[in-house]
Amino acid sequence: MLILYIDNNMIRQGKEAISAYFDALPAIGEYGLIKYFILSGILGVIVAIGLFIAAQGLGTYVTDFADAFYKISFGKKYFSTAISWISTASFVIAFSFIFRYVMLIVQAPLMSLISAEIEKKHTGIEPEKFSMAKALGDLLRGIRIALRNISRELLLTILLMLIGLFPLFSIFSAIGIFMVQAFYAGFGNIDYYLERRMNVRESVGFVKENKGMAMGNGIVYLAILLIPILGVMFGPALGTISATLDALDYEID
Repeated sequence: MLILYIDNNMIRQGKEAISAYFDALPAIGEYGLIKYFILSGILGVIVAIGLFIAAQGLGTYVTDFADAFYKISFGKKYFSTAISWISTASFVIAFSFIFRYVMLIVQAPLMSLISAEIEKKHTGIEPEKFSMAKALGDLLRGIRIALRNISRELLLTILLMLIGLFPLFSIFSAIGIFMVQAFYAGFGNIDYYLERRMNVRESVGFVKENKGMAMGNGIVYLAILLIPILGVMFGPALGTISATLDALDYEID
């Protein structure tokens, strides 16, 4: 299981990861990240709009498909309305779930650049210069991490949902689902820093050993995404910036 227990070290790491968000906003101006921050916001809105339109389109398709099987005229209007609401809402929730992973892939080169710029200003070490080869490598790594994490997050979420069917465990199921999502959200943000030092397997090992760091970052990140419009615009960049600032306090070879 992802979380077997919570110890003092995890709590400490979680607090440090959360506090790093308070340093993220000042860092945007201090490290000259405004242009990247704005570009990230534009990409976030484009992705969110695209996913929302796709959700609505699929909802309409399901409604039309269901209407074709409902031959009785009585209550047809109410049936169609209910199906439309349920299907559209279901697809919106589903697409909201995958939004983080789409952003992880689409913004991988940009987030890697932001993370590298912060490290450069923080340590004075010149990062690898931007190139198409590097951007493609960042993109492929982002796809690999996204596919790995989304499969595990979905599996754990489904298991926890099944456990939640038992009334006595409902509250624990809801908390567990949130913590799982926070862990993998934080994982994605931290990896933009780790990718300059570790391969995917090593990054997985580091995050597993520092669960509190990932969860603390992910908790705030998920909360930011709940803010209408602004969340999808600035959440990914803030998550990456805070994760990098937090990771810089760790001695990682």
